[in-house]
Amino acid sequence: MDNVTRSHALEKANAMVPHVAYPDELLSDKEIEGVFEGLNLTSNTYLEVRLSLTRFAADSSYKKLNQPVKKNDWISVGRPAVINAFYSFLDNSMQFPAGILQGVFFSNDRPQYMNYGAIGFVAGHEITHGFDDQGRQFDKDGNLVDWWAPPTKAAFLKN
Repeated sequence: MDNVTRSHALEKANAMVPHVAYPDELLSDKEIEGVFEGLNLTSNTYLEVRLSLTRFAADSSYKKLNQPVKKNDWISVGRPAVINAFYSFLDNSMQFPAGILQGVFFSNDRPQYMNYGAIGFVAGHEITHGFDDQGRQFDKDGNLVDWWAPPTKAAFLKN
C-alpha cells in the first residue's frame, strides 16, 4: 500500500464510530415517544394493526428523505437484542448490539482476556469491512469516493 492510500486508510480507521450495546435514546421516554408520535393502533384485528405499522414505518422513512443524515442515529440502525455486529459504510460506524455482549462472546463467568479476545475478534472483523471490496469505496465520512491510488487499487483488486 502506498503512503498516500495508507494515510487515508488510517484516517478512516481513526474516524470509525463504535456504537456499543444500545443507544442512549432507548432510555429516554421523550425520544421514544417522538419516534412513535402519530402512530395510532385502534384496530382489534391483526391485519389492520400490521397494515397500520407498515404504513407508519413507510411514512417515517419518507419523512427522512429531505432531512440531513444524522450519522449517530441509532434509531435507524440500532437493534439491541440482535446477536451480531455490523459495519455501516454510509457513516463509517460499527454496531455492537447488547445481544452480542453475552453468551459465547462475553460472560462475567470467564476470565476477562477471553471476553476481550472474543469481542476483539468481532471488532476486528467489522473493521475489515471498512476496507473490503465494498467498504474501500467509501471515505472516512461515508462518501462514495475513490481514495485509493491506482497502483494500490489494482494490486488489491488483483488479489
